[in-house]
Amino acid sequence: MIRASIVIPYKNRMANLGKVLDHLSAQNVPAKNYEIIIGSLDEQEPTKELYRRYSNLQVVSQPLGYWNPSYARNIGIRHTKGEQIILLDADIIVPPDFIQKHLDAASPTRICVGSVDDYAENENNTSHFDTKNEDVRWTINPNRAPLKWALAWTGNISLNRGYIDRGILFDEEFVGWGGEDLEWSYRLQKEGAEITFFKDIACKHISHERDVTKNRKEERKNFNRFLIKAQNTDVEFVVRFGDMEANRIFERYYDKRLNDYCLLVSMDNPTTLIVGQKRDENSSNLGSYHRLDLAGIAL
Repeated sequence: MIRASIVIPYKNRMANLGKVLDHLSAQNVPAKNYEIIIGSLDEQEPTKELYRRYSNLQVVSQPLGYWNPSYARNIGIRHTKGEQIILLDADIIVPPDFIQKHLDAASPTRICVGSVDDYAENENNTSHFDTKNEDVRWTINPNRAPLKWALAWTGNISLNRGYIDRGILFDEEFVGWGGEDLEWSYRLQKEGAEITFFKDIACKHISHERDVTKNRKEERKNFNRFLIKAQNTDVEFVVRFGDMEANRIFERYYDKRLNDYCLLVSMDNPTTLIVGQKRDENSSNLGSYHRLDLAGIAL
């Protein structure tokens, strides 16, 4: 019986993927009770050699000329058989009790979000789990955050397959790095999912090269798509301030200054918001509005 399905989106990161799979194969859950599915976007499939090393591994390959983590996850998710779907990145190593802890925390309506430590670490020290940089989400209490969906990142997260059977997959129009996981988590919460964070379901990030400038440009495009799609003040707040900062200041700022208001980012001035009262609760159109200069407000 397959109890858990681990889905990993992948493209051009074989050295790290091998480490990830080595740790996944050393779980205290019997191999017959879980499967590992890689959604590969490689034009050539270097992962075929891994079949000989991992008996419960399946590679689903759909080559693309660009990185689309939504597409990679979806092609993997569609081949899962487990009751609990665990999403993991291709640069995350896990301890032996990782799968069991996700199974223990699972419930039909719960989204289980684990910690990802050393996300900013790039010294390639992957021999142990002594973390240098704790998951930044624990600098606030994510279980008390007003915008939990904005902190439900997909590097270490699981959910009951019932949500998958209902068709709540990733939006494949989100291309490149960033934003697609928040949009997916936002829809799950709108469907009534309970997002819960577990510090003890921990994993460790492996270093890899990053093009930060390229990533931020792609994230901005995806956030703009998210904003247009959702037309919701909560989303606008996260787009303007970022996932962590939005949660830090949301209740202090939104409740006092913007309750019952629609919030739009002013693209011509990144420190300015356009604040306008909604004409009615079913419309995103602005009635009267004025500009609010954030630079002059003590948050």
